[in-house]
Amino acid sequence: MLSRKFWFAAALLLTASLMLSACSAFAPAEPTPDPLVLQDNARQTVVAEITADAQQNPTAVFTPPPTYTPYPTYTAVVIPTETPTPGPTATPKPSGNQAKFLYANTFPENLRVFHPNENFNIGFGFENIGEVTWDPSYALVYVGGDRFTSTTAIPLGRNVAPGEKADFSLGAFGSEDLRVHTTYWALVTGAGIPVEGGSAWFSYTSE
Repeated sequence: MLSRKFWFAAALLLTASLMLSACSAFAPAEPTPDPLVLQDNARQTVVAEITADAQQNPTAVFTPPPTYTPYPTYTAVVIPTETPTPGPTATPKPSGNQAKFLYANTFPENLRVFHPNENFNIGFGFENIGEVTWDPSYALVYVGGDRFTSTTAIPLGRNVAPGEKADFSLGAFGSEDLRVHTTYWALVTGAGIPVEGGSAWFSYTSE
């Protein structure tokens, strides 16, 4: 005859089996996911996100990244080891029709002070430093300042070749205006054209 403990254990085992069967009967089985369905769901999600972003930013335009600009290549700079010293430049020789003013003196004595109405002589000297021979029609003419005499032009009267000197003389008299007096003259061609460098002047004091 079976003991009371045996029947009690058997009753517990039967009860547990019935409870497990009931739980298995009510729990639904997990279906196996279809990979194609999952891919389609993901595609639809991405399309929806892109559409929503386009609606929020209607004016957004794709801007391509800047193109690569290569750096310039290095150019070697040659540094001179010594700076050449320029030699003396030659002084250009005067050309054309040119004169050099040499002097303006009184004679026979070189004086600078005269009394009113005192007579004296002034000599003007030039050198022909150009390449043109001065002919007799050249003259020394009055161009401004105080007039010491009524003479306004002194003719050269001879030829003066390049390198030669020309002299002009003028008779004058002391002024009654007691002050320093200055007269200005110029060497001109027979056509009245001034010779470059042919300006002359003389000053004296009347007392």
